[in-house]
Amino acid sequence: YFNLADEAWKSNDDGWGLYLMGDQNAVGVAKGSIPTVQEVLGLTDPTGSPVTTPTGSPVTTPTGAPVITPKSVFGTDNVGKYSFWKSYRGIGFSVSGGSNSPGDYGGNHARIQDGLNKVVSNGYNMVRTWGTGAWSDLVCEHIISNSLDIKLQAGIWIDNANKGRYQAEFDSAMVSVMRYSELYLGVSIGNEQEYSIGVPKLLEMVQYMKQKYPHVPVTYNFLQNTLNDPDFAPVFAAMDYVNVNVYPGYFGNLANNAWTPTVQLNALKAYNPTEVPNGMPIVLGETGWQSSSPDTQRTIPSTKYLIEYYSLATHYLYGETDNTVFASGFYFNLADEAWKSNDDGWGLYLMGDQNAVGVAKGSIPTVQEVLGLTDPTGSPVTTPTG
Repeated sequence: YFNLADEAWKSNDDGWGLYLMGDQNAVGVAKGSIPTVQEVLGLTDPTGSPVTTPTGSPVTTPTGAPVITPKSVFGTDNVGKYSFWKSYRGIGFSVSGGSNSPGDYGGNHARIQDGLNKVVSNGYNMVRTWGTGAWSDLVCEHIISNSLDIKLQAGIWIDNANKGRYQAEFDSAMVSVMRYSELYLGVSIGNEQEYSIGVPKLLEMVQYMKQKYPHVPVTYNFLQNTLNDPDFAPVFAAMDYVNVNVYPGYFGNLANNAWTPTVQLNALKAYNPTEVPNGMPIVLGETGWQSSSPDTQRTIPSTKYLIEYYSLATHYLYGETDNTVFASGFYFNLADEAWKSNDDGWGLYLMGDQNAVGVAKGSIPTVQEVLGLTDPTGSPVTTPTG
């Protein structure tokens, strides 16, 4: 909008400002009761209360009609259907992580853009995050400004340390989710912390979200065995869809050189959750293989096996009719994060630096190449060699 303040030098073309010109110390006073953008749009504040005018009246359009506020997200009417997920292919997106912490590269625009470009070039159209706020806002802004075909599953980190303030954590994250509502599939309210949080508290958290944000889909990234635990059945039933992180047998076979990607794929195919309600979509929240680890006791990590398992899991998840469990999924992970120490090495790409994600770990086939799909002209997709 033109302009913040008047400028007398413009003579006959002056007077556009919301504020008078003022002097060397400050811009002048407002030209009457100027509503804020939030008041005009009728957005809600972090507590969920409607924003009102300074008098306390509800904000209306110039005709007097109430302003309609965004309450739903892209995934609202979709994520509860298995059929919806079949066109989505996902990968973990935590490129803010560096050598010292998961937020080392939190404000690096070039790195975010490079990471998103790699998401698209590898054939993915959805990502999941482990936190939602300023950094995920930057991710959304880059997606919008570059017209990228990417949707997000928001992540909120809740563990035993901060479960007592989960409401504030949720409300803060939801400001970002609603700001970019057209990009979000749903909200995962935690990751692998369900046993330290406990069933009563986790159910309370789900119910809080469903009551305060009833049109925003809610999920959680559970440990693989939890989906067979009847104690959690009420939690599953209260959700819109379920995420589960499955590394079948991997951590129990870190020094077993007979544990190969094919063996692990067969274990993934044998995964049989029993406590999720029939018809509720189950999304594979994580699966993967390390290319390396500083832990010398882990003998099975290798780049060769990472590429092999990535290809096998991708084909099973999106291209095989015998996948009757997972609606879709997120491969773990796009890039390495050195701060994870012994638990690093999962990325398809090396960590890189503040300007870009690192190079690929060998010849990583795209999702389209793994599946043998055709391009928009109908021609078969080929590998870089033809």
